[in-house]
Amino acid sequence: AFDVVHAPTEDPGNSEFRGLCVPYLNDPASYPDNARIFPEKLAGVFKAVAAARGGVVIHCSAGRDRSGMIAAMLQDLAGAGEDAIAGGYERAVRGIGVKWARTVTDTFDVSRMRDVLIEALTSKDPGPKVVVAQSECELNKSRRTKPEKARAIAEGKRVVRQRYGVDADTCTGDHACIRISGCPSLTIKDNPDPMRTDPVATVIDTCVGCGVCGANAHAASLCPSFYRVDVITNPSIVDRAKLEARNRVITKLSDTIEARATNYEMV
Repeated sequence: AFDVVHAPTEDPGNSEFRGLCVPYLNDPASYPDNARIFPEKLAGVFKAVAAARGGVVIHCSAGRDRSGMIAAMLQDLAGAGEDAIAGGYERAVRGIGVKWARTVTDTFDVSRMRDVLIEALTSKDPGPKVVVAQSECELNKSRRTKPEKARAIAEGKRVVRQRYGVDADTCTGDHACIRISGCPSLTIKDNPDPMRTDPVATVIDTCVGCGVCGANAHAASLCPSFYRVDVITNPSIVDRAKLEARNRVITKLSDTIEARATNYEMV
């Protein structure tokens, strides 16, 4: 016989919780918010586990995030390391009979993900193939870190944001990068070159800096037109010195190119 104990980890009626986790806890990025808003509820779960006689089965309606959060916290309390806790996903699927399973800790490493998926699709191992992708969604990460970065900027701290772009002079207008990526921040714009009519790819301001667009283009050997920019707020003295040195080098090189170009002007 089982003793069923109801120990909720959240209150769906809480307005702050609803604003962060709609309609319920469904992403590991929200686990810290859940713990911050409902510490007494999580403590109630742990007390119920400690008071149980014999084995304990933890479950929720979906058996994923709420159960997963509690299981991870219990392992942490028992002294397990982060790698051991994260590795539990792969061990779990192997425990129910899956023969082929791989864990990818950086799902934004496009080449690595490509190789794992090819291996999964071509493996002769029987049964389902499971890929455990552990990276946090960049949109969730952006929402989570935005207040932290705003506070750091207000306090005068150095903050670096990575942004990606497309060099319009190099882009051929093929748009294969858009077809492969599917990123909503990667779109098209009018070609700035009056001699070319095809629109070129461009990265708009909603970019969160994951770099998948450029990694896709590189992994597929598409084109070299992607570039990365580090936007530094509250730069240090070293940052300012590097910027000045770069500007001097660029100016010098530009002057040389302009001087050479005058020898080939068309009349």
